[in-house]
Amino acid sequence: MTATRARSNISWGLLDQVVASGSTFLFVVVAAHSVAPVELGAIAFVFELYLLGVMVTRGLTGDPLTSRFAGRDREGLARPIRSAATAAVLVGAGLGVLVAIGSTIAHGPLRQVLLVAAIALPGLTLQDYVRSALIVQGRVRSTFANDTFWAVVQLPAMLVAAEIHPSAGAVFGAWAATGCLAAVIGLVQLRSGLTGPRAVRGWFAETRDLWPFYLGDNLLFQASSMLLMVVVSATAGLTAMAGFRVAMTVYAPLSLIGRGVITVSVAMLARRRENPAEVRRQALLISFVLTPLAIGWGLLTLLVPTSAGVALFGESWHEAEPVVFLASFVCAAGLFATGVAIGLRALSAGRHALVGRIVVTAGAAIASAIGGYLGEEHGLFLALAIFFPVQAAVWWGLLSHAARTTREPVSDGGLDVQ
Repeated sequence: MTATRARSNISWGLLDQVVASGSTFLFVVVAAHSVAPVELGAIAFVFELYLLGVMVTRGLTGDPLTSRFAGRDREGLARPIRSAATAAVLVGAGLGVLVAIGSTIAHGPLRQVLLVAAIALPGLTLQDYVRSALIVQGRVRSTFANDTFWAVVQLPAMLVAAEIHPSAGAVFGAWAATGCLAAVIGLVQLRSGLTGPRAVRGWFAETRDLWPFYLGDNLLFQASSMLLMVVVSATAGLTAMAGFRVAMTVYAPLSLIGRGVITVSVAMLARRRENPAEVRRQALLISFVLTPLAIGWGLLTLLVPTSAGVALFGESWHEAEPVVFLASFVCAAGLFATGVAIGLRALSAGRHALVGRIVVTAGAAIASAIGGYLGEEHGLFLALAIFFPVQAAVWWGLLSHAARTTREPVSDGGLDVQ
């Protein structure tokens, strides 16, 4: 892959993340203006379940596909893409059954939204999988097109649903239905259909050295942010938790960059896995480029007048302002881990990634608990800032070990597909 092509893919990946994040923001805004606060709360709760379902499905399908099969020609990709697509649908259906069972103990708008989610989850998990499959084919612009389609059609669909029946179930259902439509269009883009259960069993058997670790890594990643919020709430109260959320929101643009880079870079580096030392070097280069952005961003926040912060975030800015610079180290740790994660997944080193996530999550939990107990919100962020070099050392060591010990599995080819 040429340098120009690589830059183009990264640019399209960043644009795709902008569209995806903007789409989520649009979804929340439209829902907030269409339903009562209690119904919005139901939508927000089920949306978190959707994100969890996406992370589960990604660990079982999209991540192993990207890690193991990037670089194969179109013929070599056809079978794994079709098998993993079917697995994504079946995993979504299984999660949907669990959500449907859970809806039996819920009431009112929450039950409505849960039932809608139970029906839509197979399509929604497939839509997320399509993104990974298109990237493996080298068609990053097509992922942008698919997400843009969903972003464009969801707005009129939600507005019509709110006009006809202004309820949480109707608004969420309109959003979910357009996502399922985007999934079907994604299969057309992939020029792929679904297959039978036997192929799905073969998929899980073929990638059993990868998906258990990616699944655990994704679940721990999703749980770590929730764990920090629990610690803040327990040690400093709900008001401090609002300040915590505002402080982390300040760094959302950098998180967007990190997601955009990881979206396309795993497939790019996986094509070079026959040279583990080069993969390690490139992954660390990504880490060293991304990490200073967080610290620089944090320094800029020191220049923000209090009045400007209040205008953007309301009174919660008063809670966030004393810790917003320290929060830059939390973001820096995440960005450093992003570069390392790209290298580990490109090397198919799922075990190393899971070990790193366990160590880092446990260490961060202990540090934040101690810091929160001693100094509430400020102490928590200070403890995490002190813990940052430890996290970086853990990730660096695991990547170096993986580069020394990981071997390239047999591949069908290494053609670069556009």
